[in-house]
Amino acid sequence: MGFNTIRGIQINVNHCKAAHSGVFQVARDLELDFIAIQDPYLINDEPPKSNFGCKTFSSRDKRAITCILNKNLNVFYKFNTTHTVAVELHFNNMLFNIFNCYFPPHDNIEDLIGELRDFNFYNSFNLLVGDFNCKSRSWGYDSDNFRGRKLTEFIAASNLHICNITEYGPTFQSTTNVGFPDLTLLSLPVVNYIKNWGVLDVASHSDHKYIYFKLELEDIPEIDFYFKSKYGQNKFINYIKRHLNPLKKTLKNINNTNHLNKLIKDLTDLIQKGAFKTLKKKPKKFAKKFSFWNEDLRISRNKVNRLFKTYIKHKTEGSILEIIQSSGNAYRKERAIYKKLLLSTKRKAWESFCLNHNERFGFLFNLVFNRGSSENFIGVNPNNDPNNTIEDKINYLMDNFFPSPSSEDNLDYTPIIGHVEPMVLEDIEMVINALKGGKAPDLDRIDFRMWRAVFIHDKEFILDLINICFKFNYFPEHLRNAKVFFLLKDGKDPGLCTSYRPVCLLPTLGKIIERLFLLQLNKWLDRNNIIHHNQYGFREGKSCDLAIHDLIETIKIRMPSEHLALVSPDIKSAFDTMNWPVLFKTLESYGFPAFFKNFIYFYLKNRRVFYTNDVLEISRPCSKGCPQGSVIAPTIWNIYINSILINDRPDLHIQAFADDLVLLIGGRTARELENKTNLILAAISDKLEDLKLKLSIEKCQAVVYRSIASQKFSKRNSTVLNRKPTFKIKIHSIKVSDSLKILGITIDNKLSWTAHFLTLHVQKLYS
Repeated sequence: MGFNTIRGIQINVNHCKAAHSGVFQVARDLELDFIAIQDPYLINDEPPKSNFGCKTFSSRDKRAITCILNKNLNVFYKFNTTHTVAVELHFNNMLFNIFNCYFPPHDNIEDLIGELRDFNFYNSFNLLVGDFNCKSRSWGYDSDNFRGRKLTEFIAASNLHICNITEYGPTFQSTTNVGFPDLTLLSLPVVNYIKNWGVLDVASHSDHKYIYFKLELEDIPEIDFYFKSKYGQNKFINYIKRHLNPLKKTLKNINNTNHLNKLIKDLTDLIQKGAFKTLKKKPKKFAKKFSFWNEDLRISRNKVNRLFKTYIKHKTEGSILEIIQSSGNAYRKERAIYKKLLLSTKRKAWESFCLNHNERFGFLFNLVFNRGSSENFIGVNPNNDPNNTIEDKINYLMDNFFPSPSSEDNLDYTPIIGHVEPMVLEDIEMVINALKGGKAPDLDRIDFRMWRAVFIHDKEFILDLINICFKFNYFPEHLRNAKVFFLLKDGKDPGLCTSYRPVCLLPTLGKIIERLFLLQLNKWLDRNNIIHHNQYGFREGKSCDLAIHDLIETIKIRMPSEHLALVSPDIKSAFDTMNWPVLFKTLESYGFPAFFKNFIYFYLKNRRVFYTNDVLEISRPCSKGCPQGSVIAPTIWNIYINSILINDRPDLHIQAFADDLVLLIGGRTARELENKTNLILAAISDKLEDLKLKLSIEKCQAVVYRSIASQKFSKRNSTVLNRKPTFKIKIHSIKVSDSLKILGITIDNKLSWTAHFLTLHVQKLYS
């Protein structure tokens, strides 16, 4: 039996020995993975065991037992209550909970359901089976009783789906009664994966019939949980200790990159397996619902409806006035009671929900402060087709951000291994100790805490592994795949692809190797003074504050004697369109050593991105750009764009923060300013085209400053020019306004900061 399929049966054996024994025979014939038995036959308060061995879990009163027959499944006891037992199955890096319940027919239904209320069914994949002894039209009865209504409320509030198919007949049949008390309930996220459900036509020696079901889970992406690596690390390390020695022996004999790739994959698999076996898992959270509906509201609502029908009937039949008025008053009075009850119930339910909510920042926080998960909303609509699925939309975005390679994207480079000084233990300790917890892991679910634990256990092994990578000038292929998600930019139209930012989650071991490579790269860049001093992005000793400060000071120094144009060119999809062949020509022009070129080459080559959610997985190859979210991507970008900054000169100040460019151009007269600005913009546009980058002209803006010397010649001592200059990029005009936003700061044409304060005020009002 494969790990992608779960097959089982459920039955109430009515405390019958023959029925209980028959369950195991049926399970063996059908090759089942598990069986769920209610009201079992007991000998000395213990159920009989099968003759072929199985793991058995029971409720406290022994009225519900679950037997796991498939020995290949990793099964763990979760909890039990008086009438319920829950187990957790681990397979294919997935968690699946199985609940087996027996609700006696004469016990209080609210107490029985209360045994399950502490478990949050939204946070996991769950299967609930059992004999609930409740009546409802939802599962085949011709009427509802109080127990059935309560159970229906619980099912709706717990994000569960009823798998029973009433057309297949009753699950209970005696000489006097027929019914449907046995239910199979499944979490909504996996409801489409139940492939078979049926009532078996097999003698059970009980009034109840066998219910058979089969779940096929191979298509569900493995993104339903993450590891709680903060706890239980001793068990994790003990597991690694027992299995790391073969990999250490392999490391000593590595002599090519193929063997290195295999070692990295085996090591990653080992860490994954160790984490899966030893660490606690926190399931991915599905959307929660706030529920307030209860039995009292249902009764009151039905009473209002009944009185309303009576009132309308008296009016249409032409009853005497007193009867009409009496029925109308009764209806309005009961309606007022219902409204009052509805409001008070909502309020009490909300208060209870808030008091019992134990997450500091989660659903409640987002709901109260209107911070919905905009990154999960995909509003693009290819071809304006209203029938587009989420898969169509994601494919459309993936094709836009990660298009198929063109001839311009072909990277013709032959790496020749270059010399590099090996890393020392102090460098790795510095990088490992600086890693921050709480970062989102990528597809392998391994976070920094796990790698830190492995490093502390065997520092020499990690040191040798990284030095082998550097010796071959190689970034392992297994660490190049990224998990991508799309963030909707604030205030942007969700229907446009350009309104989204693709962010990549990369393997954490790869990020550690990147950080160590970056140490070497930054030393070489600083020693050779490669990056221009006007690049303020992602550099030690530089910041947004310093960038704004230096820009304002430059304006103040030049403003007394000349008019100034402050232009903010916007590069279209800068990080996503960086051309790799142009990058390597740039590296050659600066004389980069072979080690750096080779490592960057292998870092970019054969890279893929994956989009995964609850029901689909889509991947694309990368042939351009640098992954947003990687460690070395910002530095690579700074090298790539550096040829623009070296055009800085006394009459042209060029400044950048990563891909945010700013130009400050001067002129003695307004006409001179206009002509110089247009020439410079054309030249900058040409240089960007040489880098295979394009300007988004509709987003480019400019602000003009009048020289202080010329202000005294104006009639009103005006601080602005009489006529706004016309600035163009080639033949397209750009917007000249009174203010523009640079690095989150609104700078106006009077340097008064009034526009910035007004922007902050508006944001505060509408946030």
